Amino acid sequence: MSKSSSIKVETAFVALGAVVLACWFGYPVLSALLQGGRVVEVPDTDWEQALHLHWVPFITITHYHQFPLWDPYCTGGIPMLGDPPSAFFTPLLLLDLIFGPAKGLGYSMICHSAIAFAGGYLLARILGISRLGAVACGGTFGGSSWYYNHLELGHAGWMAYAYMPWAVAMLCLAIERRRFVFAAAGGFFMALMQMEQGHYPFLHTSLVVAALAPMLAIQRRSFLALVMLGVMVAFAAGFAAVKALPGIAYTGLHARACCGYDGWPVSFLFRWLFWRVFVTGPYHNLESHGYIGLIFGAFAILGVASRFPKTFPWLVVFMFTSLLAIGNFGQYSPWYLIHQLPFYGSMSRPARLMPAVTLAAGVMAGYGAEYIYSIAKPWGMIVAALLITMAIADARDVVTPGIQLRDMMGDQAPINLSPDFRQAFASPFENVRGEYQAAQANLGWVRCLVDILPKGVNAVGYDQTDYRGEEYMQGGGTVRRISWTPNVLSFDVDAPTSATMFVNQNYDSGWLIQEGRGEVVSINGRLAVKVPAGAQRLVMVYRSREFVKGLLITLSTLAGMILLWRIEPYLWRKMLDFER
Repeated sequence: MSKSSSIKVETAFVALGAVVLACWFGYPVLSALLQGGRVVEVPDTDWEQALHLHWVPFITITHYHQFPLWDPYCTGGIPMLGDPPSAFFTPLLLLDLIFGPAKGLGYSMICHSAIAFAGGYLLARILGISRLGAVACGGTFGGSSWYYNHLELGHAGWMAYAYMPWAVAMLCLAIERRRFVFAAAGGFFMALMQMEQGHYPFLHTSLVVAALAPMLAIQRRSFLALVMLGVMVAFAAGFAAVKALPGIAYTGLHARACCGYDGWPVSFLFRWLFWRVFVTGPYHNLESHGYIGLIFGAFAILGVASRFPKTFPWLVVFMFTSLLAIGNFGQYSPWYLIHQLPFYGSMSRPARLMPAVTLAAGVMAGYGAEYIYSIAKPWGMIVAALLITMAIADARDVVTPGIQLRDMMGDQAPINLSPDFRQAFASPFENVRGEYQAAQANLGWVRCLVDILPKGVNAVGYDQTDYRGEEYMQGGGTVRRISWTPNVLSFDVDAPTSATMFVNQNYDSGWLIQEGRGEVVSINGRLAVKVPAGAQRLVMVYRSREFVKGLLITLSTLAGMILLWRIEPYLWRKMLDFER
């Protein structure tokens, strides 16, 4: 069999195996989805926010046929791309459009789980680890408890960690093949994390590659690794610009101030501690986990002992991320120091770094499994394969019974649709926060959960005493709503003298007048238009200048990557000819 045919066969088996493992680990979710259930809210989770952030783009695209730039349903209206957890600018939006946002999120869990398993395998193979060792690496990372336990809490953005091994693999491939285009591809995967509600995965992966590249440079005695890191960072920034620029304009570089101490998870190796501390323990401890089990842990130790020169960079990454995961233990702790950097000041919960820790452990475990395989053939291969199977089964036995997402699958009570959009203050539904259900009912909810709200909530609910309507005049005159969509508002305005028309939403500089006369202004943070005397049709549209700038940068970055892919082999040949 030729090398290309062998690669194709291996790729097919890896894809099939990753899907099988993802379905096996996520069986409670997949079973409920196939039975026709859908995700609904349970108390004390963030699923309301996650579902809301998927519902608004879905309804904006499918019902209003607009690009989802403005979210009028949350806290009086916020820029959709300016909200860091927004998660629609991704190819997996197709799942929401096909199945609806609730089922789409469920299927997305399974897809990302498969991507995580396959990514760990790919990274190991690029590092030269044998197929059996690559299975151990993929099983350590993709089978760890951090994935579904965070999803149980409604942390939908944690699915984006599935791209972490892909981004790191592209950096390693760029160094190995001396091809900048692979570093650019690594930047694409990092940006994809950020697009998929993954500001934590993006920032944590940045820490991984920042720690790994210098160690690879030392290992190879070459600055090429650092050059490739620079290329990767540049392309990551370019690809992410379409979401990053609106986000920076809305929240700034330090979105919120937080720091913390969680303690490094003692459940990393011991399953009985996992259940005692993190499954039956307090709510906040559910975030501090990253179980891989004793077998994969022993593989990792064996990998370091037997392949130290190769595992040295990964041991450094493991120690660095583990130290970060301990949290703030003083003003010179790494966790405290990185919080002085832009963007990193917004990170909370140090133990959320456990995906990075398990990835480094997975690479070391891959080398350990390879060592067992190599010392005695064929028995070494048989022993390694049996131990890997036992380790993956152990991980599944720990993770899957704890998945309570099945409690979130089922028929949802019918929602009474409001004929006209209006803001609400009190939750229209009992036992839940309500932002997802409110949006489904064509209601905005001024108290919904958002990570960052720098300009405050200035809209008023219809159930509050100072409510004057979704649009009203101040200074005389009348206003009548003609049409309402998330991005376009149309009114008939009649003012005997100069007056001010108020819209019951938060002000944002992206609101412009498309038709009619007037000046869009902010009055106490509320959207308003100063209109002249007379009768007119007034049409307001939301246009994000930052989105346009970011989109141009992102498309230019994509064009640059394509150009690099086409001309780079020619440039390398010219350089080699010149050296000769």
